[in-house]
Amino acid sequence: MTIGEKIGMLRRKNGWSQETLAEKLSVSRQAVSLWERNESQPELEKLLTLARLFSVTTDYLLDDSAEEPAAPAAASSEKADPPSSGRHRMQAFPFATFLNYAGFLVSALLWKEYQRVFLLIPGILLQLLALTIALGCCWKLESPQKETARRRWLCHNLWGLLPLPLLWCCNFIFSLYPRPYVEDAPFLLALILYLVICPLWVRSLCRPANSSADSSKKDLHPPKKGL
Repeated sequence: MTIGEKIGMLRRKNGWSQETLAEKLSVSRQAVSLWERNESQPELEKLLTLARLFSVTTDYLLDDSAEEPAAPAAASSEKADPPSSGRHRMQAFPFATFLNYAGFLVSALLWKEYQRVFLLIPGILLQLLALTIALGCCWKLESPQKETARRRWLCHNLWGLLPLPLLWCCNFIFSLYPRPYVEDAPFLLALILYLVICPLWVRSLCRPANSSADSSKKDLHPPKKGL
């Protein structure tokens, strides 16, 4: 059995699509398809990641004569340990999201009541704590999942993270200019920047998923070669 046949067999055994495996490896779906068709082989770094994901040895993947996978000692020891730390990390992401939007709500209520920029500090501190928790959890994940988890959390939380810093910065900028200017000018500038920056940033964070989907569509309809 070739390495490509083994990758395809182990992928299907885990119930993963080619897109899912490609996302875990931070490669395109086309690369996984080429591996499984034995038209190319994964690099050493990707080979080690494949062995860890499938809980097999690299020798099994590389040896065409090996039919039965042998689980590495590291993988078996990981299975023996209770996965409590992994569950705690997953539970920390919703908690960080709660802190983020709670900080936004606190600062919004204080701003509405008192109209003082320094009262935004408690909410911003809560949001910084949420960002620290989320990025800390991403850092502890395996390398193929770090970037995906970070982008996914930011995509859902940028809408709450950006308004307060933008409002604070706009008020600081207008404080450097002598009056007169419209009283609501800092708020209007912050609103315009928010409506421009936030969608563009979220779109850039989601771009890898879209590009992989586009590449998968291209794979389904390969260009016709001339006769």
